[in-house]
Amino acid sequence: MFGVPESGYEISGLPEGTTIDKEALTAFEPIAKELGLSNEGMSKVAAAYANILPKVTENVVTGINNDIAAQHAAWATETLDLVKTDPTFAGKPLTEVQQVAAKALDRIGSPEFRSFLDETGLGNHPEMMKFAYRAGSAISEDTTFERGAPAPREKSRTEKYYGTQT
Repeated sequence: MFGVPESGYEISGLPEGTTIDKEALTAFEPIAKELGLSNEGMSKVAAAYANILPKVTENVVTGINNDIAAQHAAWATETLDLVKTDPTFAGKPLTEVQQVAAKALDRIGSPEFRSFLDETGLGNHPEMMKFAYRAGSAISEDTTFERGAPAPREKSRTEKYYGTQT
């Protein structure tokens, strides 16, 4: 187990399908030499590393996925609170706000953009909802028609000189 080889380390006995990261091996070689590891000792360390790394990677990926899911849930909650409190939405229910926002995404965005928002969770981000709602409101047809004074007409020559006769 001990006895540093004169030439570089030769790793053997790794699980089938395992490839050796040359950069990691090069970075670890000075430590192995300092510890006085032989090829057999270095192979045992590499085998242990090969068995541990997938578990560590899985734990890291699971942690990242959990953090992402928690962030998406937080955005959804923040958006719901924003819709209830922000004057931009004028007290409208969330479903109505979502319909107006969807109108903007359908008209201005693309299916790929909508997929991007769904995959990343950014569609639930409070500021994205506010933006899409404002855009949807801007492109929506007016729902009310305000009547005002009649359009001005050009005065006749008589009206110009003598004013309007009542």
